[in-house]
Amino acid sequence: MAGEMNSHRRIWRFANAVFDEAAWRLVVAGTAVEIENKPLEVLMELLEHAGDVVTKAQLFETVWPDVTVVEASLATAISKLRGALGDADRAIIETVPRLGYRLTASVDMAVVEAERFRFDFKPGDMVPRRPLWRLIAPLGQGDRNDVWLAEQRKTGERRVFKFAGTPQRLQALKREATLARILMGSLGQRPDLARVLEWNFDANPMFIESSFGGDDLIKWADREGGLAAVPLARRLAVVAAAARTIAAAHSVGVLHKDIKPGNLLIDETGQVRLVDFGSGRLLDEARLTNLNVSGIGLTQTGPLSSDSRTGTFGYLAPELLQGAAPTIQSDVYALGVLLFQMVVGDFARQPNAGWEADVADPLLRADIAAAADGRPERRLASAAALAERLE
Repeated sequence: MAGEMNSHRRIWRFANAVFDEAAWRLVVAGTAVEIENKPLEVLMELLEHAGDVVTKAQLFETVWPDVTVVEASLATAISKLRGALGDADRAIIETVPRLGYRLTASVDMAVVEAERFRFDFKPGDMVPRRPLWRLIAPLGQGDRNDVWLAEQRKTGERRVFKFAGTPQRLQALKREATLARILMGSLGQRPDLARVLEWNFDANPMFIESSFGGDDLIKWADREGGLAAVPLARRLAVVAAAARTIAAAHSVGVLHKDIKPGNLLIDETGQVRLVDFGSGRLLDEARLTNLNVSGIGLTQTGPLSSDSRTGTFGYLAPELLQGAAPTIQSDVYALGVLLFQMVVGDFARQPNAGWEADVADPLLRADIAAAADGRPERRLASAAALAERLE
């Protein structure tokens, strides 16, 4: 594995703390601290306006956009932030009565180059720190070399290893590991969700280790002689199964945010699995406490709406492209695009103007229109509703 420098990151230094914005990591007195999502978002806003009063209204708008919360939520976030910084005497974060808060400590911000690791893996290599596992083939898209299928030398069991080459990629892997624990803790072990089994976030190369769930929809279609060659009923069953799985994730407050053919797998038995919650989002952070799960990877850099454009462009709902926060309806839109592609037998197609002419069945036209409606308020209310219509 070799390193190369090709991206930038902001490093904030204040009091006895260092905040790495790209890695979204707070280090106090030389020790990394575990802290929840909201306090770090408050910190980011205070750092951006160091020395100035940041009003409560501004913090609510930035940290809790489009959500009605009580004022105690902000007070709690400030309290946790002060606790992490060791700011018992409020020498770092000042309360400005009836207005808001001010970061009074001197702040130094530096833009530095971020190291990006290039993985020079090849088939047959040992998985780092997993001596019984050998890499078989890369699974990453394009020229990425950071997702690999591996095999246990003695048993022949297969697993998937995803490696982190950038701070952003590490953030995604941490998020995936955390959401996997929430899904498991809330829903139990399910055959339609690939399990995250182990992870290493302590030393490079950092990675997560997951169960192998089969080929993605694109490879599955190629193996079947092309998507159009697969019987329509079977294609619809795949979308219905995916919608059921996504509905289950939604039921416990987890958005996927990157629904696409590459993140849906089918094994040799026909089992459909949803994978890769690296772009996902937790709607109810109380589940972290209820399940005793640390929220690593669930933080954002900047306003919560800034993660709206993460995902794959052709499957992003129109409101996300305009900066709105992701919702259940934005996942439903991605399902609607996928349904259209499965019906017309072409993953390259999009439901652009005039798409209805390519869908002969009026019921399927109605299903696609309801799921992929450009206006979220007119879209199907849930993934479960789409599954019911298809079934």
